[in-house]
Amino acid sequence: MQLTPYNTKHTILYVWETINDITTFLPVMELLGRTHRIVVIATESQDLSLLDVYEVKARHVDSYRTRDVRKILAQEKPSVIVTSSEESLLARAFCLSGSVLGIESVAVPHAPIPELVRRTRFSPWPFLSVLSQRDLRRDLKLFFGSSLVKELAVITVFAGIAGYWRPNHTCTKICAAGENSKGELASRGLNASKIVVTGHPRFDTIYEVKRNGTAMNTRQALAIGRDQKAVLFVTQPYVEDGDWLPDQADMFTSEVLDAINSIPGCMPVIKIHPRENRGKYHNLLTSLYLNHIPVVQDEIPLHHVLAACDVAIGTTSAAIIDAMAMDKPVIIADILKMSDHFGFISSGAAFVVKNIDDLASAIQSALYDEERNIGLRENRDRFVHDNAYLVDGNASRRVADVIEDVVSQSTVSWSKA
Repeated sequence: MQLTPYNTKHTILYVWETINDITTFLPVMELLGRTHRIVVIATESQDLSLLDVYEVKARHVDSYRTRDVRKILAQEKPSVIVTSSEESLLARAFCLSGSVLGIESVAVPHAPIPELVRRTRFSPWPFLSVLSQRDLRRDLKLFFGSSLVKELAVITVFAGIAGYWRPNHTCTKICAAGENSKGELASRGLNASKIVVTGHPRFDTIYEVKRNGTAMNTRQALAIGRDQKAVLFVTQPYVEDGDWLPDQADMFTSEVLDAINSIPGCMPVIKIHPRENRGKYHNLLTSLYLNHIPVVQDEIPLHHVLAACDVAIGTTSAAIIDAMAMDKPVIIADILKMSDHFGFISSGAAFVVKNIDDLASAIQSALYDEERNIGLRENRDRFVHDNAYLVDGNASRRVADVIEDVVSQSTVSWSKA
């Protein structure tokens, strides 16, 4: 790929809150870092050693108060702030404080399909409704701290004068993975002119994996036999998120493994979520005498694991879109009866199982029923395009170009600050 160099050196400040945020931004950071200074601000829980191989400045932040954030901005003097979204306290603190100082910001969501980003307008009967709104309470805490008396006083005055609260999404641009993402964000009140369809940076590695063909090496690393069919189970942090009790999650996992093992020639592979405790799977597999089943978290990249497997099973994980982009048959185990907020079920791009007893049959169909797979494959291609745009290896470059465009139009002058 021919790279167009960026001309002027600016400081780009990235707000890092989750491992998915930084892994999404890393390929973009590599492109921008060739000509710009990159500063990464991370929550205290993040391991900064991940960035040791990159020429960036990384620092932890332990205060989300606006006055403290503005001190950091004055020290680092960024031309643009990049974050995953404005929903969290830290990201909102930097975006709001930056907007006051005239610093533009860009959102690069880590999920191809957007998480909730709200812009709310309240009723003319403001007081009680305003008090109940998380967005306003969050924004006030950034400016005034957690003093309830001060918060209530400010809300009362504000509500009485304005009659409503509109927490605008301050980002100059929002990078949407696909047209569905753009439409969803716009439907939630965001200005459509701010939303740019770029594709998603993490899908660039799909293009590379497909082109380079790493499946055989990964199958060997996972000890998958030459003639075996590998079925990948992609987990979600149900216990950590409070959706299930540990016993319920263990039961679900064991039933999925039973279904896979019931099919001759099939081997399970478990890909666990970055926020999950790996130890609980080790303990579960030990109790089931299934220690031979490979469990992968982040030691092997997701797309290499997908390339090595023949079918993927999941529930609500965004990794399901990656599996579709890898052209793998997908089974949605809708045992939890959770809302179809990613559209996996309604898309017609996946096998859908509502009862765990039907999972083994669905796996066999995914592996061997070519007639059913033809229709699903067409829907998969459409779903991937609508939600990830082009899987052509250039999404990171398109995101970097959006950020560079915002940088080039920046009017913030730190020499006058």
